[in-house]
Amino acid sequence: ILLASAKADHAELAAFLQMMPFSSVMTTVETAERCGLQQFTTKQALKFCGGEPVSKAEEASDLKAVYDLISREIPGSFSREKEAFLAFLSDFTFRKNRNAARSAALYENGVLCACALTAAETETAAVLSGIATDPDVRGKGFGKRVVLSLANELQAEGKSVYVIALNDAAADFYRHIGFDDSLELAIIERNSHV
Repeated sequence: ILLASAKADHAELAAFLQMMPFSSVMTTVETAERCGLQQFTTKQALKFCGGEPVSKAEEASDLKAVYDLISREIPGSFSREKEAFLAFLSDFTFRKNRNAARSAALYENGVLCACALTAAETETAAVLSGIATDPDVRGKGFGKRVVLSLANELQAEGKSVYVIALNDAAADFYRHIGFDDSLELAIIERNSHV
């Protein structure tokens, strides 16, 4: 994630992007354009404005089950290979231990029904990700409850809460439960854009 003010040296940022190893970078459309980047895909970021109170979700007790649900239900999110899970586990645990990530999960009869993670978290903001619901329980409110539980918790801590909609249906879902359009993000892929 690349955050830059309008006063930043965008030529220097563009040079920095040329030097850094990455597979993708997310930034604002304005920053991408100021860096002289012409090709990028866009995604809508939505900000949580408040939603109905729900019971608190649990912290995920089995990150392997969370990883499996996300990799099954969000195409292209995670590889199904064991090494990819171990990299996720290491990264998530590292960030969680530094209060930069957390998980929320809902279970029914001991089976994971829905989950949500924070992809990034600071003292003032958080980005939700890894939001997935088992298809066997869709339509029962698990997705709504897990997102609202995590978003309400983060907002109660004084954090601005964001989510990036992967498609129009997801954006509509987030708007329905208390998120509003915030800004358009640029996704820069290393292989063809920088």
